[in-house]
Amino acid sequence: AAVSGTCGSSSAPSVVFFARLRPGQTLTVYQIDNNYDSVHELRYGGACPGEVLVRCIDDPDIRSPVSWTNNMGDEQQVF
Repeated sequence: AAVSGTCGSSSAPSVVFFARLRPGQTLTVYQIDNNYDSVHELRYGGACPGEVLVRCIDDPDIRSPVSWTNNMGDEQQVF
């Protein structure tokens, strides 16, 4: 299925990963390589896919790290 992010679109299928971060923990994500056009979003809070957008990346697809530190005071889900 086509994916539409807040900063672009892609014909690649949707895949969502999540982690639970305790206060003070940091998550950094990025792709090392891929063979397709992709869009990447990092979000936190609420249900999947997350209520608060941290960052959306359309190009370049690889080696563009995104980090978020949980300063919310309680455990947060990050998508």
